[in-house]
Amino acid sequence: MSRAGAPIADLIALYDTVSDQGLKDALVSVYARSGERTATDKLIWIARNETNINVRRRALSALSQSDDPRAKDAFKDIILKTDD
Repeated sequence: MSRAGAPIADLIALYDTVSDQGLKDALVSVYARSGERTATDKLIWIARNETNINVRRRALSALSQSDDPRAKDAFKDIILKTDD
């Protein structure tokens, strides 16, 4: 799946090159709508590693609505994670 002619792989790679929260939010939305495995993988990575809490929340929200069992497991792990 692609948006505006850009393959999802290119849109996934784009995430790591931008710092603008608005663009990151838009990319998270594209990943969530794509339903592709690689996009779900990126959402999981964002939910675990993104330093901007608002973008992380958007990724977590997308994962919570996904039918992908990996997304459900990652969502649960992130929510239950405790910093010891």
